[in-house]
Amino acid sequence: VHRLSRLVSQILDVSRLESGERKFNFTDFDIAEMARIILISFEQKIESKRLEVEFNTDEDEMYANADKDAIYQVLYNLCHNAMKFSREGGKFIISIKRTPQRKLTVTVYDEGQSISLEDSRMVFDRFYKTDKSRGLDKSGEGLGLYISKTIIDAHDERIWVEPGEGCCAFSFTLKEGNPVQKRTKQ
Repeated sequence: VHRLSRLVSQILDVSRLESGERKFNFTDFDIAEMARIILISFEQKIESKRLEVEFNTDEDEMYANADKDAIYQVLYNLCHNAMKFSREGGKFIISIKRTPQRKLTVTVYDEGQSISLEDSRMVFDRFYKTDKSRGLDKSGEGLGLYISKTIIDAHDERIWVEPGEGCCAFSFTLKEGNPVQKRTKQ
C-alpha cells in the first residue's frame, strides 16, 4: 500500500511538473542547514550500514536562491539513493561548494555499486532503472532522478552524475543566494 501510494504521488508530481502546473517560489535559504536536516533524517540508515559520513561546505551557512521545497525534494532523493546503494562501511559525502560564477555546486557521493558509463547517460530518464539496479535493493520506480532533473531544469541549472569504480557522485548547481538577515527584537 505504501509503495503504491508513493508511486501515485510521484506520477502526479511528474504530471504537474511536465504540464507546468507546479509553480516555483524562489527564495534565499541556507542549503547547508537543509542538508544537515536531511542527514539527521537518515541517522538510522547511516548507523545500520556503518557509513563514514563527511559533510563539506565552504562555510557553515551556504545560501541558495531557489524553490526551497523543490530543492529539498531533489537533495533528499539524491541522499536516499546514495543510502540505498552505499556498501556497508562505505563513505557517504555531501559537499556544497561555491563557484566563481556565483553558483553553488551540491554533490552527493557514495561508495557502493557503480553506474556504468552507458547507464549514466540514461539515469535521468523517466522510469529508467539500471539492469543491476545498482545493488541488492531493487525498490523504486525509476522516477526520482527524472523528477530531480525536471526540477533542476526548471531552475535553469544543471544536474549530472559522475560514475566511478565502486563509487558514484550526483551533483547539481544552484544560483547563490544572499544571507537572510535575522530580525532582532528590540
